[in-house]
Amino acid sequence: MSIARHKFVPLLLLTFTFAGCQDPLISPDSDPTDLPRPQFAQGDGGVWTVNTLADPGDGTCDDTECTLREAIGAAASGEQIVFAAGLSGDITVLGHLSVIGKDLSINGDGRISINGGKVNRVFEVDGLSDPYTLSLTGLIIEDGDAGTENGGAIWTHGAGGLELHNVTVRGSRAADGGGVYVSNHLMMEASTIEGNIADERGGGLYLANGTASITRSTISGNHSQGSTGGGGIYNGATLHLRSSTIVGNDAHDGSGGGLLNVTDAYLANSIVAGNIAAPAGSENCAEAFMGGDLASLGYTMSEQGRVCGVQAAGDIRLVVGQLLTEVLEKELKDNGGPTWTHALIVRGRAVDAGYCPGESVDQRGFARPVDNQLIANAQDACDIGAYELQGPFVARTDLILSQTSDKTSVKQGDLLTYTVRVRNLGPETAPNAVLINELSSGVTFVSATSAKGTRTTPPLGETGVVTWYIGDLLDQANETTEIRVTVRVKGKTTVTNKASVSSDAVDPNTANNTASLTVSVVAGSTKPPTKGK
Repeated sequence: MSIARHKFVPLLLLTFTFAGCQDPLISPDSDPTDLPRPQFAQGDGGVWTVNTLADPGDGTCDDTECTLREAIGAAASGEQIVFAAGLSGDITVLGHLSVIGKDLSINGDGRISINGGKVNRVFEVDGLSDPYTLSLTGLIIEDGDAGTENGGAIWTHGAGGLELHNVTVRGSRAADGGGVYVSNHLMMEASTIEGNIADERGGGLYLANGTASITRSTISGNHSQGSTGGGGIYNGATLHLRSSTIVGNDAHDGSGGGLLNVTDAYLANSIVAGNIAAPAGSENCAEAFMGGDLASLGYTMSEQGRVCGVQAAGDIRLVVGQLLTEVLEKELKDNGGPTWTHALIVRGRAVDAGYCPGESVDQRGFARPVDNQLIANAQDACDIGAYELQGPFVARTDLILSQTSDKTSVKQGDLLTYTVRVRNLGPETAPNAVLINELSSGVTFVSATSAKGTRTTPPLGETGVVTWYIGDLLDQANETTEIRVTVRVKGKTTVTNKASVSSDAVDPNTANNTASLTVSVVAGSTKPPTKGK
């Protein structure tokens, strides 16, 4: 999703208060009947509508102007903030946005980016002594910088919790939790945390305590630079990671490139692979400080020697280096849906190899599970990780054709035999393979034989086309047919046999699907034997 960037540089920063819709410039002694009264609609039904990309505003959220900062201040606990229809773009915050002592939800509808301009944290949630929760939907939170503090883009402390739905957190930096620092509770779904840096621990995400649920999400390209680690996630909570993809994260001088576990972490139907860390064997997952339980609940993919508790039913251990050749694409990009993902390789090892009971969509909101009938199912045809490959599924293969003859030159009346070979170079079965063999007009048909399939041929003694219905040709299989003809032309000329092969599979290399063979015809003839001799 591309969001235009707009920069707002205020000429004067005013002191302002958040007091519902009260104008702080109006004296409390003023007679309200003497003052113009705007037609307020803000706050009706507990919904506040942001109608500008500016920050901070004049301190009042009304229909004339309501900045995001003003709406946050005006909303009561349990209320919602949305953005005016047609409003889209980037809000650069001049100091972090504080959410104090309230439950609050903010829905950007996929149209709004909020950034700290590389100088400010974006959101700070103070739960005080109560477990208040900030719920964010359809937003990009980026370019935050907390300096020597925690949570580059988002910091919840106290008892504060966080919910992320279709949210991207990227390009931010802090001491711990380069992208997000959560003190108490996290619920994250269909979201992406990418390209964040922690000077110490938790490049993408730092979970300090409580519980955390991460579902159908991607954590990619984050870095922790301290000696402890946790390039993707530093986990001090009870973490349940399901149908998610954690790849390409780096713990630099520490351990746990993908996940550093301090308490309990349970993985299911997820990919945790291709991460980097200093100690060998800790590239994907590691435990610190006598950590608790780190286990796969099944259908999780990691790498041999770098495994994340991968030993349950349906788990897959990759050879190092197989992730980008046999599982998914390296590039994190827009593959549809509100947040970016790593697409699966069409015939890769994660396809139909998972199990995701109760899920109906993947991270992008696309249908799940989707059965690829060309691949055997591990359980319910769900793909492993955050991305579900969509149909229709067409086999991809490379057919190659060659032919030889039993003579390099012939005379009129000679019997000539062509051997035509079809091979499937794979990687999948070529369904309904068919060979079309066009005889030269200088020969007549005698016979055709093969060990597999059926044929249609010209009548005996006539020229025409031999069609060989080979059927399904397995990966690396090859089949041959012998076609016998009689040369009927005389003199110095040639006869050329032309053949081509195809199937119902997609064949990206059709240059080797045809072959021609030319045989010289020399002077003279081979007379048939005299009857009775």
